[in-house]
Amino acid sequence: KRSTFTCLVALVSMICLAYICWTITDRKSTTRSTSTIDLTHSQKKKLQWHRIGYEGKRAGKWTRHLWLDICGNLLYSLKKHRNFPLQPDREISVNSLSLRTNKNLINFGERIFGYIHPYSTGKFVLSGYDTSELWISSDDDPYNVLLYSYIRQPSYMVNNVFAWYREYNKFSTQLTKAVHLEEGRKYFIDIFHKQGQLPGHLSVQWKGPGMNQYEDISASSLSLYDGTSNIGRNITWKRQDIPVNLPSTRLSDHDGLVLSKEKFNHRENMHKLPLLEKKFTQDVLPTCPYTPTYVVKKKIKRYSCYDYIVPTQVFPRDDTWIADFRGTSPGNKEIPLYIAQQVNGTYTTAFIKMHRGRFRYKRLLNLEQRVDEKRGEIYLIELELEFKRSKDIEKFRSRTARVSQYVYRYLRNRSKLCLPEGMQWNHQADVYAIVCVYNQGLWVKHFIKQMVQFQKQAKGYILHVIIVDHHSSDINVAEVMRNSELQSYTLIQRQGIFWKTAAIQAAVDTIKDPHSIVLMLDLHLYFPSDFIDIIRKHSIEGKLAAGPMLIRLHCGYSRREINGLLRIFNVYRCADTYAKSLLLGFWEVEGLGIFGIYKSDLDRIGGINTRDYKGKWGGEDVELVDRAIGFGLEVARIKVPKFYHQYHSRKGMWDKNSLPSIM
Repeated sequence: KRSTFTCLVALVSMICLAYICWTITDRKSTTRSTSTIDLTHSQKKKLQWHRIGYEGKRAGKWTRHLWLDICGNLLYSLKKHRNFPLQPDREISVNSLSLRTNKNLINFGERIFGYIHPYSTGKFVLSGYDTSELWISSDDDPYNVLLYSYIRQPSYMVNNVFAWYREYNKFSTQLTKAVHLEEGRKYFIDIFHKQGQLPGHLSVQWKGPGMNQYEDISASSLSLYDGTSNIGRNITWKRQDIPVNLPSTRLSDHDGLVLSKEKFNHRENMHKLPLLEKKFTQDVLPTCPYTPTYVVKKKIKRYSCYDYIVPTQVFPRDDTWIADFRGTSPGNKEIPLYIAQQVNGTYTTAFIKMHRGRFRYKRLLNLEQRVDEKRGEIYLIELELEFKRSKDIEKFRSRTARVSQYVYRYLRNRSKLCLPEGMQWNHQADVYAIVCVYNQGLWVKHFIKQMVQFQKQAKGYILHVIIVDHHSSDINVAEVMRNSELQSYTLIQRQGIFWKTAAIQAAVDTIKDPHSIVLMLDLHLYFPSDFIDIIRKHSIEGKLAAGPMLIRLHCGYSRREINGLLRIFNVYRCADTYAKSLLLGFWEVEGLGIFGIYKSDLDRIGGINTRDYKGKWGGEDVELVDRAIGFGLEVARIKVPKFYHQYHSRKGMWDKNSLPSIM
């Protein structure tokens, strides 16, 4: 009986085990059969929702990032943007890859990314207006993406390449080759789109075995990127749910204009050299009166200051030649070679002779000239000299040093030079940089970052930053300044309607040292590395104020393109390159908003005009220079290489206009 009972138990167990195995096998075969394209669309969708259910709240959608107010239709314009890819203007979720934008939304770039959960191997197609790209990874790791489909221009000068909504057969590059996708796995996909002037669209569809046509990728096959691929990698940004430094996010040759690195520029880097003190230069030449005929000491007609400003010429030639849509916008005129040789030779000989072989001439770094056609010519000469004595090398911790001095040459006797009285710039003068801000958080951070670099390179003087904030709501300016590496700064917070002249004057009032330089700046600027040095040597107390000119970039372009094109043009004098630079920007010859002047001089001429420019914005900069010239100051007006004003939208600057809707 006991053995019979044992046999029965074993038999029942075997039957149960066989049933379980059969059930599992049947379920697997059912799953396989239901995964085929013979299922109806609703069945497939239901099955997909079951498969991605483990994604939880991430299921059924992808991330969409938008960058607004980026002109042009090249993806290059998006990928080289200073806020790409970590700081989009908008972030939303989408549950479809067929998108059409609102007619008011133009000049934007977007990135859409996430996981796809396939149920078969297939092909993808891409359609976009204007340029677009589709990148697919071989697995769920974004770092393994490859470019499978694209619509793009052959060069950044061509701007008529696009496809209509769901037009998939216009270009051969729209259709991908067969992409091997395994059921039960997820794959990372990265999509980019750049839209120009007209309303845009973007659509991606797929087609698998047995499908008669391409179909939309349903939400049941999508899920959000979760950032798991960043685990184990050296991630330095805070948001790990944004994949960056991928093959898809980097600039490459197919993105348009990619330029080579610049060669070392001695003029731009001379501010890094030790600057010889006044005792080395004060007795090199005899002194002489300096009274140019274009310097006046009387009230002039409002907005007529340009009639009293003498253009600056330079040697050697610099990278300042460019053009715009209205015609040629010339750079700094070059001093004739024979004049540069005369001035350089006369001064260098006198300097080395006075110091009895202590120095050896190395090169002429910079020569600037302003001509008074009735009396003479004033020059700013800057040399690089080598020390010949070891103790000088130890003292200055350098084998070379820089001389920077103003000299004068009379028209009646051009063989001799002299030191113009009162025209020695102060190497130790501090600089106070002033800027007004309102709801421009990213640009405020950009400005602070540049000021930090200037403060670090300051030697023998202090650069103090003053920010006047008009109750910004998009950023905590005080916190940003505290957390930055700024060494010396002041924050002034104002309420009420924006009043630019009053804001600047409030900043000026905080400056107590009359022998310091007040530097009024704009926010949307890219500075060359020697900018503060340029301001300091063109500002002389009681004599000279600095009015540097910048390049105002057209919408869609940045300093990267223009630096390269100007460099190529100046080296090769290439007419084609010059024509291309026509699109990029122009010299702002009629703006004086960037202005450097000594505090004592600013006080003497009456400060900022807050009476006549209380309720309006514009013209206050020119009026200020009018008064400076009327009090006998000369204005050094020079085009500064690599000094740019970035095009930007005025939305959200001094009002609270809402951004355009997306769909």
